[in-house]
Amino acid sequence: MATQFLDTDAAGAEHMAGLGIDVAVYPTAGEPAPGVPARVWRQRSPGLRADVETMLRSGVIDLVHVEGYYMTQHLPPQRTVPLVLTEENVEYLLDRRWQEVHGPEPTGARWQDTQALERNAWHGATVCTAVSADDANHMAEASPGLDVRLTPNGADHLGPVLAERRPRTVPDDERPTVGFIGNYSYPPSRDAAHELLDQVWPRVHALVPRARLLLAGAALTPALRRSAEEQAGVELLGEVPDVATVLDRVDVFAAPLRVGGGVKVKVLEAAVRGCPIVTTPVGAQGLDEDLRAAMTVTDNHEEAAESMAALLDDSAHRARVSKELLLAAAALPTWDAAADRLWAVWGEAIATGEER
Repeated sequence: MATQFLDTDAAGAEHMAGLGIDVAVYPTAGEPAPGVPARVWRQRSPGLRADVETMLRSGVIDLVHVEGYYMTQHLPPQRTVPLVLTEENVEYLLDRRWQEVHGPEPTGARWQDTQALERNAWHGATVCTAVSADDANHMAEASPGLDVRLTPNGADHLGPVLAERRPRTVPDDERPTVGFIGNYSYPPSRDAAHELLDQVWPRVHALVPRARLLLAGAALTPALRRSAEEQAGVELLGEVPDVATVLDRVDVFAAPLRVGGGVKVKVLEAAVRGCPIVTTPVGAQGLDEDLRAAMTVTDNHEEAAESMAALLDDSAHRARVSKELLLAAAALPTWDAAADRLWAVWGEAIATGEER
């Protein structure tokens, strides 16, 4: 894998080696270029590309699996083994939305540049997969003839879905709590945190002055720290070893995402813990109707704040919402089921390659 976080990911590779999985970590060495999407040049790694070519020439590789169209740049133009390309997001849709909100990238890259590169990568793959039905359907409609499959995320990595989540009882010496979790090196998560701090949280705090906001996750930026320090009732937790312990401390999970694609894992995690969720249409992307129906979905700041305040003030209301979420979350796939589905796609891709 190519990474901009070499030390962190190298430690993860050591852990995976203990599980019998060999992972090689390569530093990236990309530089901005006019018209080239940031995720493309940021993932460039000559060392990775050279080693991939060597492995493919060895003849011992049966299949190449790539996560994200931008990683196909490390494959040689000519290859004889099948390729499975997984898209966590349709990136040009994400870029289109980002540019609607923030404008074009500094290099001038447009979402249409991403679209051209991404669709070209799709058609170079034996099979494409997407983690949400929305994205799989879009890919099939946008590129007729494309072999695209749904390989959803699992949702049981925080433990099994709780049979029941009792409404959190807020002691007299504790404050009703809203929470948000994200990796703030990822622009959509960073943008959502700013949206929460600057637009939504002040309204919530005005309605429920005792309330507090817990902001958890890695790579907190100086700008986010300043925004948090300027607001009353905000606590910065930083990186945490287990997000379940954070979710179980909060009464409402806020996910005011303005940009995104695929399925938001943070939203799945909150649902599995039975934590009432207030999110946006972007935050609810890719989820089935039952799960969406159990959330508050709005991109209006006032409505979001009022919904959070109503949940914070009423434990019986929270209990009803938790029960609906848990019933819907019980239908989510496990990681074993997700792995079985991906394994089947790999087998089908290899069989297809052998037929050619």
